[in-house]
Amino acid sequence: MKFSSYQPVVERNTINPPALRTSTDLNVYKNSSYDDGEGYGRMAAAIGQVTKVLAQRQDDMDAADVMKARNEMMTSLTEQLYGENGLFTTGVGENAKGLMQRTTDAINKTYEDVSKNYNGRVRYALKGNLSENMANFQRIAASKEMAEGKEVAAATFSANLASNVQQAGLTWQVKGSPELYIKNNDVLLQARAKSEGWSGAQYSAARRSMVSDVVSAVVSAAMESEDYETAASTLREHRSEMEQADYWKYQKEINRKQRAKDMDTEAREIFNMPGVWDGKRFNKAKAFEYIDERYGQNVTKGIAGGVGWSGDAGIDSEINDAAQEFGVDPALVAAIASVETNGYDQSAVSYVGARGIMQLMPGTAAGLGVNPDDRRDNIRGGAKYLQGLLKEFGGDIRLAAAAYNAGPQAVKDAGGVPNYAETKAYVEKVQKAYEENKRKSASGGGNALGVTPYDMGTQNGISKDRLQPKWKDGVLGTIGGVLKDVFGVTGVISSTGRTREHNWEVGGVENSKHIDDGNGGDAVDIVLPDGVDKAAIVEYFKSTGAFKEVLFHNVTTGEHLHLGEYRGGLGSGGSRTVSAYDPEKRDRMMKLVSAIGDDYESAYKEQRNQYFDGILQAAQDAGSYSGAISILNGQDLTMQERNHLENAITAYYKPNAKKSGGSDGSYKPTADKVRSAYVTMQKFEARLQTDGKVSTDQLISYRAAADVLQAEGYLDEEYENILNDQATWSKITDAMESPKGGILKAQQALIGAGLDPLTALAVLSRVDVRMTPAFYPEEDEEEEEQ
Repeated sequence: MKFSSYQPVVERNTINPPALRTSTDLNVYKNSSYDDGEGYGRMAAAIGQVTKVLAQRQDDMDAADVMKARNEMMTSLTEQLYGENGLFTTGVGENAKGLMQRTTDAINKTYEDVSKNYNGRVRYALKGNLSENMANFQRIAASKEMAEGKEVAAATFSANLASNVQQAGLTWQVKGSPELYIKNNDVLLQARAKSEGWSGAQYSAARRSMVSDVVSAVVSAAMESEDYETAASTLREHRSEMEQADYWKYQKEINRKQRAKDMDTEAREIFNMPGVWDGKRFNKAKAFEYIDERYGQNVTKGIAGGVGWSGDAGIDSEINDAAQEFGVDPALVAAIASVETNGYDQSAVSYVGARGIMQLMPGTAAGLGVNPDDRRDNIRGGAKYLQGLLKEFGGDIRLAAAAYNAGPQAVKDAGGVPNYAETKAYVEKVQKAYEENKRKSASGGGNALGVTPYDMGTQNGISKDRLQPKWKDGVLGTIGGVLKDVFGVTGVISSTGRTREHNWEVGGVENSKHIDDGNGGDAVDIVLPDGVDKAAIVEYFKSTGAFKEVLFHNVTTGEHLHLGEYRGGLGSGGSRTVSAYDPEKRDRMMKLVSAIGDDYESAYKEQRNQYFDGILQAAQDAGSYSGAISILNGQDLTMQERNHLENAITAYYKPNAKKSGGSDGSYKPTADKVRSAYVTMQKFEARLQTDGKVSTDQLISYRAAADVLQAEGYLDEEYENILNDQATWSKITDAMESPKGGILKAQQALIGAGLDPLTALAVLSRVDVRMTPAFYPEEDEEEEEQ
């Protein structure tokens, strides 16, 4: 805080000495005993001098008091305004409201509190002395209140925008949700722009950002729910209003996830086809047969031919652009254009002077701000005029067409289509052409791929005539339409056919399809904007089967889309048959279907293992061997499964081993540790039947269980003999170390040699776990740490 300068009358805490010291003895002022007036005159002068000195002393004291009071006020106000809880310190955000008034009140109160201790002259002087400082405090308060108010307004504005964005995301499934919240935010933006005095460019930038936020919220929510159709349509509807970087970010993600979803859907469709999954086993060979029927080398597919609205890619592109610009159905714009000139003739001039394709009068064209002699501008003007007529007549196409021909006033006067023969015939022609165009659109949009042809430009003097004849039947227009309608980008042709010499000069490969030996080249290169979804574009054109070569590469003319060896199917004319062979998609589909099959088989095995565990538990709970076998007989089992479970039950009850108790002669364990050992060996058996992986800790527990059983006499001399038989161990080692070997294979070998399952498991509990292919030291370390 900078205080105003102050020049004290006297030095602080000092008083100037008097200029004259006068006597207090009145007799000194008499000249003589006879002086009757002159002496007293001198006395009066002396008294005046005394009074002057006293006044000077009071001035000095008052000046010192003014300085003292000023310092008191400034110290107090500094603390009140700038202290930890001062008005300026706490006057932020909403607290800034009324800051200037609170500051003024503080100044006045402080003045009253300090000045009451001083005389009137000091109070008066104090007020004048501090006037500049007090005014500074008030200016600071006013400025801070205004600045904080703007920050609060900005924060409130941002919060309201964010709230609408959040609500748009929460209500993404409600039809019209993004439009509603964009409209709400438009109101906020317009008010903000007015209060802040934004320029048009500032407002446009803020609105693009706002629309991007709303659309992003809706698209993200739709994608999270895997509703990629809603996400894609929302992007398309608001593409022109939002940030293009955001548009492409989400468009790429939608394309990627939609492709993955479509592939997953198709894979499951193939998996559910007859013979692939029988409820127990996955028939991979059968699944691959179905996949080859769709994407194998010998598969073909038909592609319908066709033409655009006019048969001219350039005109069709301009009609489509104008229709999109003014929000009119391109099929209707094309219908008006075709009827107006009876064939899309830009050179046509009517008897009354209407010019060009959409037949604009010069005055009408001027009012629409277009040049009727420029074809693109002429079509734009016609679309703009048609937009206004549709709006004026409530979207009624017949009335709008009648007004285009006879004028809007004639339609208003007639209360419908005027009773003019020309106008009535005109309306019928437009209606018929419009219906035909809509049928085209529904069945293919005017060409093989359902897009409006777009006439791509060229660079560096490239000629489209350097292509083989098969490329010239509307193919380039269809390619341009795909890029524009499907991917929202416009391409520029950077290379077509070229001589062998030129191909060598630009670094082309020796067998390049661009080479023109007299009949034209068989490839085009198309430069596209940065940020396009290259993978999606490549997959799209591959899916048409129209080109043998589809790729992005960076040679000769920089990075570009290369389409080579055209097979047909994209131009005008009848239907074509093209190859549907897609080795990349075939391989991906095979992997995906195999993964689904593996998952189902694993789930089935897990379910069966749980089923087997339940049978074994019920068999143990039966309490007798005969009871356990009776339970086993009542199960739905294959022969192999039955044999496996019967061996486990036999091992548990061990009828031929040491017997105890039961009147039916079956064995019943006499100690908990024996029963526990049997359970452990059963777990060993179950693990071998599932994944065959055995860790060191697990093997030690199995070995301990075998020791218990041996000590209790449940493993006979055969077990001890095998442990000491080198030939048997050699066979076990061979079985475990073979390419497809392991402990399970060794167990099967022992059982095949006549050993009972329990003894075989006990023997295998003695192997070195490091010999097994399923040994994982990392798992051992984790188990040891635990």
